Amino acid sequence: MGMVTLWFSLFDINMGCIVSGSAINGMTIMLAFGLGTLPAMLAIGTVADKLKLLLQNSYFKRGNALFIIIYGMHTGYIAINQIW
Repeated sequence: MGMVTLWFSLFDINMGCIVSGSAINGMTIMLAFGLGTLPAMLAIGTVADKLKLLLQNSYFKRGNALFIIIYGMHTGYIAINQIW
Protein backbone atom coordinates (compact mmCIF):
# COMPACT_ATOMS: atom_id res chain seq x y z
CA MET A 1 0.00 0.00 0.00
CA GLY A 2 2.89 2.33 0.69
CA MET A 3 4.19 1.90 -2.83
CA VAL A 4 0.82 2.93 -4.27
CA THR A 5 0.83 6.09 -2.15
CA LEU A 6 4.40 6.84 -3.17
CA TRP A 7 3.60 6.28 -6.82
CA PHE A 8 0.63 8.64 -6.69
CA SER A 9 2.61 11.41 -4.99
CA LEU A 10 5.47 11.11 -7.48
CA PHE A 11 2.97 10.99 -10.34
CA ASP A 12 1.43 14.23 -9.07
CA ILE A 13 4.83 15.91 -8.86
CA ASN A 14 5.79 14.74 -12.33
CA MET A 15 2.51 15.95 -13.80
CA GLY A 16 3.02 19.29 -12.07
CA CYS A 17 6.44 19.56 -13.68
CA ILE A 18 5.08 18.65 -17.11
CA VAL A 19 2.27 21.22 -17.04
CA SER A 20 4.40 23.94 -15.42
CA GLY A 21 5.15 25.44 -18.80
CA SER A 22 8.93 25.33 -18.97
CA ALA A 23 11.89 23.18 -18.07
CA ILE A 24 13.08 25.74 -15.50
CA ASN A 25 9.72 25.73 -13.70
CA GLY A 26 9.64 21.93 -13.76
CA MET A 27 13.19 21.78 -12.41
CA THR A 28 12.26 24.20 -9.63
CA ILE A 29 9.27 22.07 -8.65
CA MET A 30 11.38 18.90 -8.55
CA LEU A 31 14.10 20.66 -6.55
CA ALA A 32 11.56 21.90 -4.02
CA PHE A 33 10.09 18.41 -3.73
CA GLY A 34 13.53 16.89 -3.22
CA LEU A 35 14.54 19.45 -0.61
CA GLY A 36 11.19 19.05 1.14
CA THR A 37 11.53 15.29 1.47
CA LEU A 38 15.23 15.27 2.39
CA PRO A 39 14.73 15.96 6.15
CA ALA A 40 12.19 13.15 6.44
CA MET A 41 14.47 10.70 4.64
CA LEU A 42 17.42 11.59 6.86
CA ALA A 43 15.26 11.31 9.98
CA ILE A 44 14.01 7.86 8.95
CA GLY A 45 17.58 6.68 8.42
CA THR A 46 18.67 8.00 11.83
CA VAL A 47 15.71 6.42 13.62
CA ALA A 48 16.35 3.10 11.86
CA ASP A 49 19.96 3.10 13.07
CA LYS A 50 18.91 3.85 16.66
CA LEU A 51 16.19 1.17 16.52
CA LYS A 52 18.71 -1.36 15.21
CA LEU A 53 20.99 -0.69 18.17
CA LEU A 54 18.08 -0.98 20.60
CA LEU A 55 16.89 -4.27 19.14
CA GLN A 56 20.40 -5.75 19.40
CA ASN A 57 20.68 -4.85 23.10
CA SER A 58 20.64 -8.02 25.25
CA TYR A 59 18.82 -6.28 28.14
CA PHE A 60 16.08 -5.19 25.75
CA LYS A 61 15.73 -8.73 24.40
CA ARG A 62 15.56 -10.25 27.88
CA GLY A 63 13.10 -7.63 29.06
CA ASN A 64 10.81 -8.34 26.12
CA ALA A 65 11.08 -12.09 26.70
CA LEU A 66 10.14 -11.62 30.35
CA PHE A 67 7.21 -9.41 29.34
CA ILE A 68 5.92 -12.05 26.90
CA ILE A 69 6.19 -14.78 29.55
CA ILE A 70 4.31 -12.68 32.12
CA TYR A 71 1.68 -11.72 29.54
CA GLY A 72 1.20 -15.40 28.62
CA MET A 73 0.79 -16.38 32.27
CA HIS A 74 -1.73 -13.56 32.77
CA THR A 75 -3.69 -14.65 29.69
CA GLY A 76 -3.71 -18.25 30.94
CA TYR A 77 -4.91 -17.07 34.35
CA ILE A 78 -7.80 -15.17 32.75
CA ALA A 79 -8.73 -18.18 30.61
CA ILE A 80 -8.73 -20.56 33.59
CA ASN A 81 -10.89 -18.17 35.62
CA GLN A 82 -13.44 -17.97 32.81
CA ILE A 83 -13.69 -21.76 32.60
CA TRP A 84 -14.38 -22.22 36.31
